[in-house]
Amino acid sequence: MAQAFTGRRDFLKTAGAAALTSSIFTGNLKGANDKVNIGFIGIGQMGSGNIGYAAKVPGFQIAAVCDVYQPTLERAQAQARRLGFEVVKAVKDFREILADKSIDAVCISTPDHWHPYMTVEACKAGKDVYVEKPSFVYIDEGPKMVEAARRYDRKILVEQAIPGGEIECAVLEGLDGAPPDTSIPGQLMVDGGEAFFDFEAKYLDDANGMTIPAPIPADHLEEVRRLAAAAFEAVSCEGLARVDFFYTPDGEIVLNEINTMPGMTAASYFPKMWAASGFSLRDLIDRLITTALGKPPGLR
Repeated sequence: MAQAFTGRRDFLKTAGAAALTSSIFTGNLKGANDKVNIGFIGIGQMGSGNIGYAAKVPGFQIAAVCDVYQPTLERAQAQARRLGFEVVKAVKDFREILADKSIDAVCISTPDHWHPYMTVEACKAGKDVYVEKPSFVYIDEGPKMVEAARRYDRKILVEQAIPGGEIECAVLEGLDGAPPDTSIPGQLMVDGGEAFFDFEAKYLDDANGMTIPAPIPADHLEEVRRLAAAAFEAVSCEGLARVDFFYTPDGEIVLNEINTMPGMTAASYFPKMWAASGFSLRDLIDRLITTALGKPPGLR
């Protein structure tokens, strides 16, 4: 089951870039004194990740953070200060960010339904915008966002939508320091007519499911397994993970995300991929317990 994989450094230079949102900021915007003051609206997992990357871009200034949840707000402000930005305004109302004339651009990582409204209001306020996907929920919201960008002469950067199927691969931490083991990859199949693979599509519609092995060329299946193992190692995962990819019509394999606590129910694809790889649920649980018992105290 074990697949060869590249080292962390090589992986992070290639496939890892997609997972770490390393292309979300182009650095082409210019504010006063060639500094771009950025306000971060919504600073959960994605927002805090964007703060970390923005801190590495020359000329970017983390000027403000905004979140309705006080502990998250305090954590983001502390994160920015650790990264070298001492003067960081922390507010709970995003309108304070938009009203601040010193802020040139905003990064919106809020719940999805807020994306269109905040984007349009930011354009009105003279801010350039990066907004996480999905950029909008309802079809009529998209044109309004484009119209606002054109009317107020603003730049809006939306995380790229990648066409194609979703390929998943289950990964187990190697025993006794060995490389990770990977399952046969599977492909999600949405055959019930839904536009998105949401909760109803996954759990309530029997027409949807997973095809194992994924119906892609054999060498691409091996490459998915290699990249899944590399992703697992690159971020120091422990125990188990499910690594998800997009597979484009041109055969490109794009890392989407790493699920570090995949489901283990009868409807979960993690045990199904292992079952197709010759690992029963009993074997799988035994392996996880063996791995846990063999660990020394502390983090990996």
